Amino acid sequence: MLLAPPAVWQEAVEAGIDKGIADPQRILSAQSAGWVRATPIGAQREHTARVLARQYRLGRGETQVLAMGKRATRVLIDDLRAVRVAVALGFTPVSTVLLPVLGVRERGLSRQVAMDMLRRLAAVVTLPAQQLQRLEAMLGERR
Repeated sequence: MLLAPPAVWQEAVEAGIDKGIADPQRILSAQSAGWVRATPIGAQREHTARVLARQYRLGRGETQVLAMGKRATRVLIDDLRAVRVAVALGFTPVSTVLLPVLGVRERGLSRQVAMDMLRRLAAVVTLPAQQLQRLEAMLGERR
């Protein structure tokens, strides 16, 4: 299960709905299926997030993710600076571009929907073409 702190949920779902983007509906479907949960972080973790934001000059979503996580766990982060901070703090960063592959493997996404999602995510995170091709090949594999 993926846990989404308030800033991430606001950015990925609420702001996306306001902009008329289709992906928030997929996130809401994943929430209904029990794969994603919007999670409050509490006052102590919010304080930790503010400290991380000041110390590392990261955005609110990234710092809330790091404040929620436990060391030696995986965190879903794409921002390069946040990835470096996550590694330095003992986390294992995972890129959102892997979500479509995981969706297909868990049988929650069709290959075509996953491929479309992968290509949109790759453009947002500026994924190098060679890495995109590897992920596309993974989606093409029969499991």
